[in-house]
Amino acid sequence: MRHALVAVLLAFVPCLAAAEEAPASAQPDPRDAPPGVVRPVDPPTYDTVVPELFQVDLEGGSARTVAYIESHADGMVKMTALDGGFDYVPMYRIKSITDQDGRDVTRDVVFRRLNLGSFEGQSFRDPRAITYPGATKVLEPFRSLRFAAAPANLCRGYVVTDFAAMIRDRGYFTEHFYTIDLGYVRNLGRDYSLGGTAFLGALGTSSEEVGVRVRATRWLSQTVSLDVAPGVVLWEDRTSYARFKPPGLAAQAALNLQGHLGLVLQVLSLNRRVSEYWYPYPPVERIENVTSWHFGIRLGGELGIAGAAAFAFAESMDGKRYYPVGEY
Repeated sequence: MRHALVAVLLAFVPCLAAAEEAPASAQPDPRDAPPGVVRPVDPPTYDTVVPELFQVDLEGGSARTVAYIESHADGMVKMTALDGGFDYVPMYRIKSITDQDGRDVTRDVVFRRLNLGSFEGQSFRDPRAITYPGATKVLEPFRSLRFAAAPANLCRGYVVTDFAAMIRDRGYFTEHFYTIDLGYVRNLGRDYSLGGTAFLGALGTSSEEVGVRVRATRWLSQTVSLDVAPGVVLWEDRTSYARFKPPGLAAQAALNLQGHLGLVLQVLSLNRRVSEYWYPYPPVERIENVTSWHFGIRLGGELGIAGAAAFAFAESMDGKRYYPVGEY
């Protein structure tokens, strides 16, 4: 039941579409070019209003995406983001400033002391904000906090809401393992992020594990990241004759795309106290180590929240518990 609910709820993805038709001209335009002459085509005009954005690279590898840059006589530069938030940065920390077209405008701020962009609340028509052939892609605004993994030029940190579904082939049956990770990661510079998560893991319906992980992320590009997350298992809910002996190991490594989809590899190593009874002798207790490797997919951001909700609902509906053959 759990597997069916997870598959059905994750298969529902909303899609939006819109289309417009331009009215045809009733009369030919007398300014039309004569046959054989090709006039340059101006980009169409749209009603969408967005300010121009600038990318500011700072010393130490950090970056900002801002809508307005204001130079001050005391050597400070005020940078205002698209959401209205602002920050003051010493001028000597600025390495480069690039506009939406990729032009270097650092001299305009550092030497000429010009203000760039638009004031807070003031905007202008910019056809480049709309996607059409040949248009320049507008940079995403900088935010203090995002709810999906993003590099330093887009946010200071992000909330982790990951759901992973993994499998392990044991030959005579396939073992399923699910995890939910909730936490926070801080961007330390252009290429690295560091944070932590608390996780809930479930081995099919036979056990649940709870623990914490440290997550270190290396940004390979604006959209691709590699993270390593070593962690410890602090508690396990399982049958009485195989009791968990804390702590355990629960480490993950993942390759992520845009913070929403990734491939994950996990190693889980637990020690358990196993009780054996041989009538008429008294029970004997021994320590057994179980180490397993799981591979699967990871969902983050909104997809991770949807997957976690589906898993939590399926977990609450599964009252029965089975124990795989060979498992204690």
